[in-house]
Amino acid sequence: MAGLRNITKELSAGGDAAGVEHRRAGRLRCLDVQCDLGTVINISASGLRVRCRHRPLLELEKAFAMDVSSTFGRFRVAAKAKWMVKRGWFKHEIGLEFVEIGPGGREILGEIARSTPSEAFSLSHSLSTDYLDKRAG
Repeated sequence: MAGLRNITKELSAGGDAAGVEHRRAGRLRCLDVQCDLGTVINISASGLRVRCRHRPLLELEKAFAMDVSSTFGRFRVAAKAKWMVKRGWFKHEIGLEFVEIGPGGREILGEIARSTPSEAFSLSHSLSTDYLDKRAG
């Protein structure tokens, strides 16, 4: 039973049983970042993880538009839910992947990355126009 718990933890953390990482970009924990669905727990160049009180009425893999706001400003983003997990009473987490970032969104994401002391360079570097241009094409 303990082996199953470890595999479940690794899978929910984004890896697999062999410890292979599937993320395309590094993640940063963030403070004071909100979106239409709830509180943003962490953010990367390719998406974000959100904690909310209720299970949102979203379909997996279906794109939708939402606003993300922080102390650095507000921007519009098109995203799609990749996974949803219930974490307890009135606690849900959602993994969202960016489909398109609205005007000024890259700059605000860069400011959020620079404001995070640890690993800020990895996200700031990932937010280069090369990465996002590849996503758009």
